[in-house]
Amino acid sequence: MILRRFISCALFLLLVSGCMSDAVLSRRLAESEAGRGMLLEEDGRYAEAFDAFRSALELEPDSLHYRYEASRLAFLAGDVRYGTRQAEALHRRYPENVLVSELFAYGCMLEGRDDESERLYRELLEKHERYGPVALNLSLLLERRGAYREAFDILRPSADEWKDETVAGFGKRKLYLRLADLASEAFMPGDELIWLTKALETKGGADGRAGAASSGPKPSEEAEKQDDESALKLRLAALLADQGEPGEAVTYYQELSDAGTLTAEATFNFARILLVDLERYPEGLEELRLALEAGFTDDAAIEKLLSEPDLLDPDAIRQVLDASKKGASP
Repeated sequence: MILRRFISCALFLLLVSGCMSDAVLSRRLAESEAGRGMLLEEDGRYAEAFDAFRSALELEPDSLHYRYEASRLAFLAGDVRYGTRQAEALHRRYPENVLVSELFAYGCMLEGRDDESERLYRELLEKHERYGPVALNLSLLLERRGAYREAFDILRPSADEWKDETVAGFGKRKLYLRLADLASEAFMPGDELIWLTKALETKGGADGRAGAASSGPKPSEEAEKQDDESALKLRLAALLADQGEPGEAVTYYQELSDAGTLTAEATFNFARILLVDLERYPEGLEELRLALEAGFTDDAAIEKLLSEPDLLDPDAIRQVLDASKKGASP
């Protein structure tokens, strides 16, 4: 604020002294506001940065740069109506500009003008097939109307060339998880398995971005990362079991069990695989005991387990169940 007042006073003195014309003063003031806006954005103060660029635009209304930045920052500050209005004005003047078209399409998407937004994004992708941010937003629009397979096919070509900095906060791990989610919705378990595995193999935080080498993660960030990885391993384990790969599934279940992060339901599922699919009874009975101890009470699931035709020793399972009801170990 002090710097802004100093610059404004200096420019005013130059004007009254006859050393600067109105047009030049206006341009200098606009440049000052734009510079202030850039610094505010770097600090994450988007509402103030937006106000600064809006002031710059009022001083220099013909500036493409100021109008674009005012529109972009309006979205970050939550003023969707202003941002879309400025983006639309830019698009009327520069319909072939990729960044302008992308900005306007984004505004339309935020305002719920899905048909118009989809049309703009498709036009952009025709010219720039692997433009990640456009593919991502178009996939979101397609997902809204249930076109999961098309959304997956639209986003898939971007995966190999995706850079962490392509979209702020949307690194490769998040991209892979999004592809896995779309594959799941489109009933493509093989593709879901591929992208879940890629996500697990991709290092970084919960958002997929690598942490700074000079400083370790904060405790809360580390906990979030661990929760994210545990959920991913659990999802992979369940999917592998469904796909007839119990041996690979138990690898993940065992890791989570050893870490003490399995829920009662997941522990029961682990026990079922050990008992039914792999016939590893001592381990399976122990996991079943732990599931019951953790509060697993799904009688239908238990009855289904007991009725499995490939079950070798249902009596051993009943002993664990009876002991759990009595509150004693078998």
